[in-house]
Amino acid sequence: MRLLAFSIAAVVPALVPTLAEAEPEHHSRASATVGVAMPEGEVGLEYAYVAHPNFEIAVGAGLANMIASGHDQDPLPQASIMPRARLELGRFTLALGAGVSGGRYHEGPFAFNDNDFETTALWANSEASANVAIADGWSAGLRFGVGKMVAHTAIRDLNSGGAMAQDCSVVTMASGPACAPDFGGVMPYFGLSAGRTF
Repeated sequence: MRLLAFSIAAVVPALVPTLAEAEPEHHSRASATVGVAMPEGEVGLEYAYVAHPNFEIAVGAGLANMIASGHDQDPLPQASIMPRARLELGRFTLALGAGVSGGRYHEGPFAFNDNDFETTALWANSEASANVAIADGWSAGLRFGVGKMVAHTAIRDLNSGGAMAQDCSVVTMASGPACAPDFGGVMPYFGLSAGRTF
């Protein structure tokens, strides 16, 4: 019986070395991110400073419009800041955050909609995330959230050579730029991250 207990104690850590070697996820981290409609863009970098085991603040930067249609197919720079409340569960950390992001925003043709607009926007974001600490200081994460555009500059109609889109709530011209879209809804986002803890 003692031999069996000794064998189990020796074999289990060898079978799952990442569990045995990983440290709790309470360190600051730098991560590469990839996702859809993320605050820092479809591809980006994020640094999360853990000020307390129950609080972190993350800053990010990256590029949106990576899968583009319409007249503007250039990557568009984005920046974000996201304070988060955190709960550590061993190697795992769950977090809830609310923050802001901003950058150029392009709404290109999609399906049966041939509108093509661009503006510079400020977003309010909220999200839930989960991170896991892996062996040797590596971490991986998953994020889900929603963003709402709270402010933007004048909207340009790229189908009309970049002319300002019409405010059709006031007047509609028979020809010229299209009506400005309503950006009042919320946009879901999700993404993955991988990085190093410090």
